[in-house]
Amino acid sequence: MPPVQGNRIDDVIIMAPNSSDPIMERKHSDKNRVPQNGHIPNGAIHLVEITPWPSGTPIQKSSFLCTMKRIIVFLVSLLFFSTLLLLGGDSARVQFHSDLSPKVVRSPVGCYLKTADRQGYFALMEDEELEKRGCERRFPQAVISGTKKGGTTTLKYFLSYHPDVAMATKEMKFFNSNYKKGMDWYKENMPYSTETQVTIEKTPGYFVGHAIPERINSFLPDTKIIIIMRDPVKRAISDFVHMTSKINCRDENKDSRHCARLENKEEYKRSVNDTRTRVNASKEAVVKSLESHEGRQYEIHKTFQESVLFPNGTVKSHNLLIDKGMYIRHLQYWFKTYQPDRMLLLDGETFITDPGPTLIKVEEFLGIRHYFTKDHFYFDEEKHFFCLKKPFRNCMSDSKGRDHPDVSDDVITKLREFYRPYNEELARHFNMTTLWSS
Repeated sequence: MPPVQGNRIDDVIIMAPNSSDPIMERKHSDKNRVPQNGHIPNGAIHLVEITPWPSGTPIQKSSFLCTMKRIIVFLVSLLFFSTLLLLGGDSARVQFHSDLSPKVVRSPVGCYLKTADRQGYFALMEDEELEKRGCERRFPQAVISGTKKGGTTTLKYFLSYHPDVAMATKEMKFFNSNYKKGMDWYKENMPYSTETQVTIEKTPGYFVGHAIPERINSFLPDTKIIIIMRDPVKRAISDFVHMTSKINCRDENKDSRHCARLENKEEYKRSVNDTRTRVNASKEAVVKSLESHEGRQYEIHKTFQESVLFPNGTVKSHNLLIDKGMYIRHLQYWFKTYQPDRMLLLDGETFITDPGPTLIKVEEFLGIRHYFTKDHFYFDEEKHFFCLKKPFRNCMSDSKGRDHPDVSDDVITKLREFYRPYNEELARHFNMTTLWSS
């Protein structure tokens, strides 16, 4: 008898473990289809390992008893799995490992099942459940508009687990790059949410676009704005590491796991196009970005010092590495459009060292329940940043917390002196006193 290979039984396909396809697949809507890369959304299938027929072994009469044992094992496994299918509903949405020990990995929140695998995979619920909960796509009621490398990704990550928040999973870049696609496209790319949830999207690139505040306000007049800022010197170094990694992905290291993730992002494709102009690349890896904000652009050299300082020691204020940390220069455009009660300014340095108090401020600003406590977080000693402990232990991807280059004290001092008047003006105008702004 040949090995079991792809025989359809009811709504399940059972494959041998050595097959390149999933072991079994449940018929589902497009929203919860099983990915063919082996990463399985929670709630989409029930997984159980079975003992296959040994390939290429002829059945002899003398081995009748052994053959019968294999048949019994197969039928028992099939009966066990069929029973699970009959249970249906949330009670059967479990994942089974090779030891057949069930492990619940989902947490129903809003319109999604949030899981502890793959840095928090969100699987959309069944259509019937979506209708029951009143789920639909809605325009955002809040936008995290900046700043780049200021803590926006961490803020988005933690807020996405708040039961009253529906967070867009990717940066929309609608009001700066995808505006011509229209508001219908924008809404279709929002997450499903209930009437009691606040929909949020995060695009830190909005912050430095001086026409963007009015553009957002004209289409979303009731939307609130959240801006998180950190020490501008640390922000510039982090941005340099980020831009350098993207350039290296294009030129040298495309096979790495980080680069593979970037390949699937519009951000990566755009950044590759934006860093086309190269000057003497073989010697000093100079890249001038075609990305421009009112005449400003990235200028990335082989070292951080070369990128931010001219040979005579003056600061390259035109470089977006520096410009994006001149917060007061960009905030004036936001406060021309938004009243103070519709804007929340956060200190990224405080957030990084203790996320709880900052998240409480966000909850109060959005008018949602207090959910986060200190028990929700733990500090990962290996990664050197806070991770999620509740509703399950989870951490952000390896791309966060990259090693930073060594920068001389002279360069740090020169940049701090450069930013000092901008930081003092920020503190004076917006009553925002931080360790880095004093």
